Amino acid sequence: MKAALSALALGAALMSTPAAAQEGGASPELCTVVLANAYSMMTAENEKRLVSMFQSYYAGKAVAGSTATNAMMTVLGKGAEQVGSMTNEKLGETTKNCMAGQAKEDVQVLFMLDESMKEKK
Repeated sequence: MKAALSALALGAALMSTPAAAQEGGASPELCTVVLANAYSMMTAENEKRLVSMFQSYYAGKAVAGSTATNAMMTVLGKGAEQVGSMTNEKLGETTKNCMAGQAKEDVQVLFMLDESMKEKK
């Protein structure tokens, strides 16, 4: 559990943003696509796991309640439209925003849940 929380703390420290930037927030669709981009650039497994957890969090929020068979494709399409012609700087800023605030707190809880399940086996 300590290793996962350490990885989360490291990732959170790297991805922290001021509260004002978090409040503007990006849509779950945008965060899903932006985090896919971030994941594709990661090489360390702990980093990839952290980004993947956030991406899953936003994908779940984006499709919540939808019964459409193409819900995820719709989410990805909307996210891709929002990315549009973002610069690398804007993509980086958006990635940080997607990994902060309430999302960060919720993902920390998910990591703790994952780790507590491992300990019981």
